[in-house]
Amino acid sequence: MSNIRLGIVYSTYYDDNRKMLDSALTEVENQSAIASIVSGVPGCFDMPLPVKLILSKDYIDAVVCLGVVLPVPYRSTGAAPDDEITTWEETLANGLLGHLDRLSVQYGKPIVKEIIGPGFPVGMVEEQMSEYARAGIRSATQLVKEVRRLSAL
Repeated sequence: MSNIRLGIVYSTYYDDNRKMLDSALTEVENQSAIASIVSGVPGCFDMPLPVKLILSKDYIDAVVCLGVVLPVPYRSTGAAPDDEITTWEETLANGLLGHLDRLSVQYGKPIVKEIIGPGFPVGMVEEQMSEYARAGIRSATQLVKEVRRLSAL
């Protein structure tokens, strides 16, 4: 079976998001996969077009999206860590996830969405970033293997 070639799209909005990327790249090596394309975008809601462009490459097997959606009060005022994501962020995040799902079906390639956000306690985000990124890479490699198996039936 040939190497699994991944695209990674990550949000650069928060400096801590670099931790997600670093953890993801380490896990790519652990999974004996290849990070063929890495794209930093301003925010999570800017991901669909870069994801579409990456999916259009024949040599890409899957895309992993990494990012965090924090509530507006936290971003602008540094509100308390137990603030919840608001309805506005939930609406935007759900729209993003739906769009990424449609791209996955359109291109017949997995898109793993490790976007920490709606309903997630803000105070726990930083400690979970690395695990979410590693889990995203593991999920992508497992999905690619399963898609290859099903395609060969």
